[in-house]
Amino acid sequence: MRKVRYFLWLGLLAALPLGAAVRTPAVFGDSMVLQRNRPLPVWGWAEPGEAVKVTLGESVAETVADASGRWRVTLPARPEGGPCELTVAGENTLRFKDVMIGEVWLCSGQSNMAWRLNQSEGAEQAIRDSANPRLRLFQVERHWGQVAPEQGTGRWRVSSPESSGTFSGVGYFFGRRLAAELEVTVGLIDVSWGGTRIEPWISPAELGNYPQLAELNRQAQLFDPASAAHRERLEQWLAACETYNAAVKEALARKSPPLPPKFPAELRCASRDDVGMLFRWMIRPLTPLAVGGTIWYQGEANRLDGLVYAEKLKALATGWRREFASPEMPFYLVQLAPFAYARQNPVALASVWAAQSRAAREIPNAGMAVINDVGNLRDIHPVKKRPVGERLAGLALRRTFGREVPAEFPEPESWKAEGGEAVVTFRNAAKLATRDGKAPDWFELCDNRGIWHAAAARLDGCRVILSASDAPEPKAVRFAWSLVAEPNLVNEHGLPAGIFQLGEAPLANPLSERIPEAAGFQVLYRVRPLEAAAGHSIRYAQDRTESLSGKIERVAYFLRLRPKKGEEQFVYAEMDPFSPDPKKLGVPVRESGARFQQDVRNVRIISNVPGVENGLFPEGCSIEFWDCNYSGANARKLPGASDGRCDFGDRMNLSTSPGYGSMQLHNHRQRRTVFAYNHWSEGASCDLGIGNAPAGHPDWTGSKSGRTLSDAELTVLVRTGE
Repeated sequence: MRKVRYFLWLGLLAALPLGAAVRTPAVFGDSMVLQRNRPLPVWGWAEPGEAVKVTLGESVAETVADASGRWRVTLPARPEGGPCELTVAGENTLRFKDVMIGEVWLCSGQSNMAWRLNQSEGAEQAIRDSANPRLRLFQVERHWGQVAPEQGTGRWRVSSPESSGTFSGVGYFFGRRLAAELEVTVGLIDVSWGGTRIEPWISPAELGNYPQLAELNRQAQLFDPASAAHRERLEQWLAACETYNAAVKEALARKSPPLPPKFPAELRCASRDDVGMLFRWMIRPLTPLAVGGTIWYQGEANRLDGLVYAEKLKALATGWRREFASPEMPFYLVQLAPFAYARQNPVALASVWAAQSRAAREIPNAGMAVINDVGNLRDIHPVKKRPVGERLAGLALRRTFGREVPAEFPEPESWKAEGGEAVVTFRNAAKLATRDGKAPDWFELCDNRGIWHAAAARLDGCRVILSASDAPEPKAVRFAWSLVAEPNLVNEHGLPAGIFQLGEAPLANPLSERIPEAAGFQVLYRVRPLEAAAGHSIRYAQDRTESLSGKIERVAYFLRLRPKKGEEQFVYAEMDPFSPDPKKLGVPVRESGARFQQDVRNVRIISNVPGVENGLFPEGCSIEFWDCNYSGANARKLPGASDGRCDFGDRMNLSTSPGYGSMQLHNHRQRRTVFAYNHWSEGASCDLGIGNAPAGHPDWTGSKSGRTLSDAELTVLVRTGE
C-alpha cells in the first residue's frame, strides 16, 4: 500500500512545474498575439510568497504567488497595436518581445483541421506568399497521458514560408483573410489532432448540464481524481487491497493465494479518446487566455452519433466559453463534406449533418460553414482547404465584426404543400441558382406512408418548387439527405445550401405489407447491429422516441438476418408493453435504465426459422434485457433452465455495468430462444440469432454469430392509443 500511495503522489507532483524561477505557460512567448479590447489575464508559477510584477507598455500589475506557487494578474484591455514587450519579473525576469495586440482564435478539431497547408490545394503558391507579420501561428504539441502538464507546449512563429507549411491549412486561410480585411494582427492557435472524437475535447465539468450525456459524465467523473465518484471507487479498491493483505498470509499457508484486486480500469488513463483527455492536455493549459473566438472542424469520428452529437457540440462550446471566461465567444464550425463511406447506410451522414445544423442554430453566437461543393467523395481529406477557411472567415467578418461581406448560406425559411407540389422559400438568397446551370438536385418528398421519393425541382427567385408523382400530397421535404450528396443549389454569391428536412414524415412501418399483423404499429427504433456499436452504447439508424405521442398499448420486435450462406431469416414478436417508457423498449444500454428479467404477456410470434413455434401465447414468454454481465445460473428457478449454460434463466451480474449485455426473448415453456442480441459493443462480432443456437449456449451467448451474417436489422415498433 505504501508503494501505491507513493506512485499516486509522484503523479500529482509530475503535474507541477519544477524549480522556483518565475515562469508562465508556453502560450506566452516572443511574437505572441494578445486579444484586443479584452482584459488580459497573465498567469504562471513562482516560489510561494514570491512577488511578481507584470508589465505591458504602460500597464503594470503586481501580485504574490500563493501557497501552491501559482499567481495570476489581469492587465486592462487594449486596442490593436504593437509591437511591444511583455515582462514578468520575480526573482528572475521573463521578457517576451514583438508582442502584438490583435485577434486570437483557436483552430481545433480532428484531421481536416490538422491537415497541413503543405498538403492542401495551391500549397506551393500559398506558402511562397505566406510571409506576413500580421499573421502569427502557435502549434500546440499533441500529447496525452495520465497527468497533464499545466504549462502546455508549443511556440509562436511569425507566418513565413518556413513556418506556414506545417500549420493547419484551414486555419491559415481563415487567419490570412481575417488579417487582410480587419488590418490587424491575427494570432492562430492550432489545437487539433487527426482521428479524434469530440468527447476528449469536452470540458468534463460541463457534461453534468446535459442529460443526454449522462454516461459520458459518469465516465468523466470516475476518471477525475478530484471527483467524489473517483475517490469512492478508489476507496473501494483500497479496502479490497486491505482485505487481500489481511487474508494473503493465511491463504499462502493453504498454498492457494487469491489474486490481488486489479486497479479499476475506469480510473486509469487508457486512450487519447477518453472523455476530457485532450481538454486537460491541450486546451486547459491555454486557459484563461483572452481569446476572440473558435473555429471547429470535426465529426468524422462521431459520424454515427446521430442527433446526440448536437448536445456534444453544445457541451464543447459552452465549456470552452466558461474556461476561457468568455460567455459569448464566437464558435464557428464546419459541416462535414460528403464522402462515400464503404458499407454505410446511404443516409448515415445525414443525422450528424442535421446535428451540426441544429447546434449552429441553438448555440448562441455560433454559425456553420457549408462545404458540400468542395469535398471529394473518394478522399475523406479533401484538399480544397482555402474555401473552407475563407468561408469560416466570412462568417466571422460578418457576424463578429459586422462587415458587409457575403457569408450566409441559403437556408429554408418556410415550406408549404399546395396543388400537388411543395414550395420551399429560402432566406440568405435574393435569387437562387445552380452552380452547373442544371435543375436543382437532391430534393426528396415524403408521401403519406412515410416513404421518400426523388423530386423534380425548378427555381423561382428565392423559392424552389418541387413535385414527385409518387407523392401527390407531400408531408415533408428533405434536401441532400445522402452521404454522397454534392447538391448544386447556391445563392447569388455562389454559397451552397446545406442539408435540411422540413415537415413531419409519417412514422413509416415497412412491415405492414410483409407482416399484416403489424398494421397499426409505428417504428420506434431501427438499429443495424453489425454497424451500431458505440462502445457499450448504440447508434440507432432511426430513433423516434422524441416524436412519439400517446400511451403505448403494444410493443413489437422484428429481427431480420441475412446469412452469408443460406436464406434470409426473420422473426416478428409482439406483446403487451413491459414498460411505459419508450427509451426502455430499445436495446438495453446502461443509459436507458432498462433491466428486465420477467414474463411478458399475450405474445404473438411469426417466424420462418425452423423450431420457432408461430402463434399467440396468452400466458406469455420471458425477456432478459440488461446491460451488464451475466452467468448461466438459473436465477428465476424456471423449470428446465440450466444452471450452467446460458439460456432462459440466467443471472445478472450488476457489478459489471456496462458489460456483456443481453436483449433476449424466450418461449421458456418450450425451452426455446425466440431471438437474442447480445454483446452489441462488438459490432460485427456480436451475438445475433433466432431460435436456439445450434451449439454452445442456447441463447447465442459467446457465439459471435454476427460474423456469419452479411446484413442484419432490428426494428422496434409500438402501437399507441389515447
